[in-house]
Amino acid sequence: MSKTFISGFLTLLMFFNPGQSLSINIASFLSAQAKKIADQSNMQSAEEPSTLSIPEKLNRKLGPRLKYLIEQNAALQKSGKRIPQADTQNKIKLMLQIKEGSRFNRTGIIAQNGSILSRRKNLVAAELPLDRIEAIVDADPHIEFVRLPHKFFPLDKVSQGVNLTGAYSFHSSNYKGKGVKIAVIDIGFKGLTEAQASGDLPQNIFPRNFTGQGFETLYKHGTGCAEIVYDMAPEAELHLLRVDDEEAFYQAFDYCCSNKIKIVSLSIGAIGSGPGNGTGPLDEICDEARENGILIVGSAGNSANTKSSDGVPVGSHWEGAFTDANFDNIHEFSGQNGNIIIALAAWDDDGNPKHNEVTIVMRWNDWQTVTSDYDMYLYYYDYTSKTIGNLIASSALFQNGPPLHPYEEIVVDLPNELQHQFYYLQVTKKTGSLAGKKLEIHLGKNCYFIGREAYSQPIATSSSSITEPADAASVFTVGAINYSNWSYGPQEDFSSQGPTNDWAGTPSRIKPDICGPDAVTTQTYGQKFLGTSAATPHVAGAAALILGEHPNMLPDDIQSFLEESAADLGISGKDNIYGAGKLRLNVNQSNKPPIIEPLHNKTIYQGVLLTFSISASDPEKDDLTYTSPYLRHGATFDPTTRTFSWRPSYNQQGSYYFYFRAYDATGPSYGSENLTITVLQAPPRSDLDNNYKVDLSDAIMAMQILSKSPSLPALRADYAESGADVNSDSSVGTEELIYIFQILANLR
Repeated sequence: MSKTFISGFLTLLMFFNPGQSLSINIASFLSAQAKKIADQSNMQSAEEPSTLSIPEKLNRKLGPRLKYLIEQNAALQKSGKRIPQADTQNKIKLMLQIKEGSRFNRTGIIAQNGSILSRRKNLVAAELPLDRIEAIVDADPHIEFVRLPHKFFPLDKVSQGVNLTGAYSFHSSNYKGKGVKIAVIDIGFKGLTEAQASGDLPQNIFPRNFTGQGFETLYKHGTGCAEIVYDMAPEAELHLLRVDDEEAFYQAFDYCCSNKIKIVSLSIGAIGSGPGNGTGPLDEICDEARENGILIVGSAGNSANTKSSDGVPVGSHWEGAFTDANFDNIHEFSGQNGNIIIALAAWDDDGNPKHNEVTIVMRWNDWQTVTSDYDMYLYYYDYTSKTIGNLIASSALFQNGPPLHPYEEIVVDLPNELQHQFYYLQVTKKTGSLAGKKLEIHLGKNCYFIGREAYSQPIATSSSSITEPADAASVFTVGAINYSNWSYGPQEDFSSQGPTNDWAGTPSRIKPDICGPDAVTTQTYGQKFLGTSAATPHVAGAAALILGEHPNMLPDDIQSFLEESAADLGISGKDNIYGAGKLRLNVNQSNKPPIIEPLHNKTIYQGVLLTFSISASDPEKDDLTYTSPYLRHGATFDPTTRTFSWRPSYNQQGSYYFYFRAYDATGPSYGSENLTITVLQAPPRSDLDNNYKVDLSDAIMAMQILSKSPSLPALRADYAESGADVNSDSSVGTEELIYIFQILANLR
């Protein structure tokens, strides 16, 4: 009997080893007819597939997979069964999107046997009984949208990296990450006890579990990543944080902020949480972490086109415009009305079968207005006879504006515990929707686009295949180069490529930012720990070495340092395949960095010019150059005179952060210093008595000062600096008195 499991929006995507997944000989699948499915009747020509009319129950508050999950649960309940994802009370974890400015009704949830897990801004994590979800959300007008939590895939594809990257030069100079706190956030740490017993991980680590499962179960992925971090930075303080979904992910980052973690190694990712342009809830939590001084080193993903172990080309990402040349509302993939998918059976490290072999997420560039409505239909497919069979799943939400984002998703399990199955994916548009919108389709682990003939190229694209949250500007994103090709490349063919999507009114950005080595050996994985998962902890460990040597460095400093010292590969400069190049830690340790004289925080008023100069000394008295990276808010910096200038506008009020660097001309070494400038609201012009208004008392005070009255009033102390001085001559004169009378007469 065919099984369909809906496992929560975006199954956890640890960047797992594509090589491991494809070690099964796909060519043997292509040369023999796929096993027939009992219910696979009424086969049609693949050249002219038809779209079945699927009645849709309209509930715009429910995410697509949640909607199907509720329907499946209702069907199972009739036979006394329940879906595997629910707990013993038939509850399931959900994310509730609350309308901006609305007051959330906790009482209504609790009264229906639900529970509140956490809240973050307008996003509430809750557990609700499956059979009451629709009634609960329909009854509460403050609930705008409900979905399953975003989940993550492991991004692996252990450690020679210390010698490859030059980390040994730091070790030999006794820089080993001492005093640096680094967290490995992952979905499993199986084998941790064994790794500690063998000495591949230290005894003094800090584990924290944000899931309801055991810490050392299901996956060894996090343990393998932690071993690489430990190899690179053996004296850093290791925090191992286990997550399983979006809500746990937020908790892990709250932990990092409260425990003053400085570096995060993140070898997991998701697809579909945002438009792929660096925005969305997962990206936003990374933005907040970076603002709190945390450098997030994240895997780019393994979604670029690759080959199986026997050379069959496959891909897991496609992007292009919706094309409908014959006006039948069916998208044409390179002239074909569908795209062929092969799904392979999957298990976790404990031998449990997975329920998400076929994971398909589609989104399109309509994120702000949602004026187009596209759908997905998935059919069984016989690869030998090139015919399609019955519809197995669909995703056909009604998108006609917020709060529904322009995405659809399908997740199904392989039927009858098959080792593989072929499918035919069709994308359609509803009548009235426009063609031409840019579409993007991501497949999850163990699911691949495959060519129409054996060894032919699949309809898949490597460009813009970065996963989330690696698309965020705040994430230091890492691609992979095979250990054996480290000297000159090329990059791993599966390593995801940029740029980020230029959607929702944002420009595209180059990704990845840098490359690290994979196919290295660890105690947990043995030989060939492949994927951007393995590359990422090398870069995170390198960041810990840099921070151990320069404890005052900020995330931007560390990232810039590593990018500037990277060995450029590919086209000249930073690019969408290698980023800045391969990780290289060849810093001349004998060349000490410059020291900038301390800068003190400053307070000024709106509209007032602030200027100051910076200076630095160098232990070797080398020539120095000065910069203020990422200068913003209208401020300027002259590197020749080393002068900073800023006149805050009258809409700029609050605290602003600036930092400066002094570079040593003899090597990639620099010192940095920062300060906070607080901008206060400027008092009104001619406010002489500091009551933040211009009135008769100011006129009397001005006349007393002009007449040199024997009992002169106390002028506000900051008069000359505050903007109250009308003509900026640092005195009260006729101009101020005239200005006051004009205000009193409503002439100003």
